Amino acid sequence: MFYRNNLRKMIDIAPPAPKQESLPPPERFQLPQPKRRVFSFRAPVFFLFAAVLLLLGAGVAHFFFASAVVTISPRARTLSLQEEIRVLPGSSQVDLENKTIPGKVLSQEVSKTSMYPASGTKIKETKSEGVIRVFNNQSRTQILVSTTRFLSEESMLFRSAERVTIPAGGFTDVKVAAAEPGEQYNIEPSNFSLPGLVGSPIYTLVYGKSFQRMSGGSKSEIKVVTGSDIEQAKAQIQKDLENTAREKIIQLVSLPYTLDENVLETRVATLDALVGEGAELEQVSVAGMVKASATVFQENDLAAVVQDGLKNFLEGEERLRDESITFTYELEKLSEGNLALSVSAQGTSYQHQDEDALRSRIQGEQKSAAFAILSRDETISQFQISLFPFWLSRIPADPANIRIHAVFGSQ
Repeated sequence: MFYRNNLRKMIDIAPPAPKQESLPPPERFQLPQPKRRVFSFRAPVFFLFAAVLLLLGAGVAHFFFASAVVTISPRARTLSLQEEIRVLPGSSQVDLENKTIPGKVLSQEVSKTSMYPASGTKIKETKSEGVIRVFNNQSRTQILVSTTRFLSEESMLFRSAERVTIPAGGFTDVKVAAAEPGEQYNIEPSNFSLPGLVGSPIYTLVYGKSFQRMSGGSKSEIKVVTGSDIEQAKAQIQKDLENTAREKIIQLVSLPYTLDENVLETRVATLDALVGEGAELEQVSVAGMVKASATVFQENDLAAVVQDGLKNFLEGEERLRDESITFTYELEKLSEGNLALSVSAQGTSYQHQDEDALRSRIQGEQKSAAFAILSRDETISQFQISLFPFWLSRIPADPANIRIHAVFGSQ
């Protein structure tokens, strides 16, 4: 009984069984599947198609667009010309045979009056003048001769201008002038004695008196016109008039006419000084008139005569290249407005190329053969052949596909 109970107790106190954790289900293992090969024919087909198109395009370009450009420099020669060409104002057209061209005379007239400073100087002296009333307290008349002296209270001496007679017991107004020039004689009213009567019984009986101030006395430096002033003034107004006339002529020139200023002439019509040498003036007055004229012409007319002259030097199939013509000239004035132009001209001639004949010589030829043909042509200085497409080695057989391009000089 005891055993059982103890056993039961032992069983009752036995520890609980350990708790088991749940594990995830195991993964399924699969063998790798072999890859399947997929065969494609797209890449080779594409390249093959492109190659066919390329060959087809090359063939089309070869047969339909083949062309050649032949650039040539014709053999050139420099031509020179020395010629005298006349400009005739009375002519109306270019005369190639007689080497003359028409001209036109322009004319202008200008005039003016101007003042220029005087440079001369001198000392100008004037005497003071006035009137003295002379009294005669005698019982008889008193005669005073010309240049009778009158002495003022300030000891300023004056002289009468003329002979006068003073009535007895009366007076006479006498015009007087100072004995010397200068402002010091411009005195105020004063009493006058007659030095010529000193020691005479009538010294106190005959005397003078002024009632107004004496005036006009001076001594100063003033400007005067010299002969050099007149000549310089004339030269200056002439220069001014000539410049004005020249400017007016230049303003009259309009295209297509040209003016060489070396032929512009001026002529003095009138030139006068309005004052004389020694005139006491600060300025010189001069008047003048100038006429100007010039012959003008058209350079196109001159170029036409030059061109015609250069053409006389052409040989065989040569042509004159108009763009190459240059010329200079020296001008000489002749009578009646006529001009003589000494012309120095140059131009370039070149061998004319018959383009159709040139095409026929090289059409269908190998490029090397075309080179040989053109190299033997003495009328060609330089050349270049360009083919399209670039791989072509033969000049196109169709002349329409051969273009000839001529270059000259620096072109």
